[in-house]
Amino acid sequence: MAGSGDCAGETPSRCRQTPRGGKDEAYELCLWSGRCGSHTFDGRFATQGLGSGGQLLGEQLRMATGTEMLAIPFKGGGPALLETATGRTDFMLTGFGPARSFVKDGELRPIAVTGAERMPELPDVPTMIELGYPSVNAEFWFAVFAPAGTPDDVVDKLYNLFADAAKTQGATDVMTSMAATVNLGTSEELGARVDLDLAEMKTLTKEIGIAK
Repeated sequence: MAGSGDCAGETPSRCRQTPRGGKDEAYELCLWSGRCGSHTFDGRFATQGLGSGGQLLGEQLRMATGTEMLAIPFKGGGPALLETATGRTDFMLTGFGPARSFVKDGELRPIAVTGAERMPELPDVPTMIELGYPSVNAEFWFAVFAPAGTPDDVVDKLYNLFADAAKTQGATDVMTSMAATVNLGTSEELGARVDLDLAEMKTLTKEIGIAK
């Protein structure tokens, strides 16, 4: 496919947990250190579905910490967030936008964020890098694509249209509400990002047994 410019949005992922009857401290020590000691942890994390970004990031976390945890797939992010907020699953990895209201209402507690820096909205929440897990650092992103074979002049025109729209106040407000940033690059840069992510995810999905 030919990218119609790389008007891409990126949002860090958040690992969230809802308190479950005094289990918090043991849970977090086990999760972040990867050394459960005398604690028994049979963590279950909610995902947006089989093979979703939340599951893949959770599997990276499982392998990095050496902690046993089970992915529970739901039909979308909404049901997964609800199950985590009610305590039927232990935690979830999701973008901040969908979880914002749950955090504001005290139903979910942020534990960590991906990305190189802490979020301005969550200045007290550490990054995965700070916690010692640089490999658990995926960011959800989206971009605009055009069908394969689209003429270059059409791609350029579409790129300019989307780039101009991305710079408007309305677009900025929407991105801010999702804790996302706009990155304007070239079609070549977008293609390279797609190839890199596909290669990494192909390896990961084979390792966790959801792809051949």
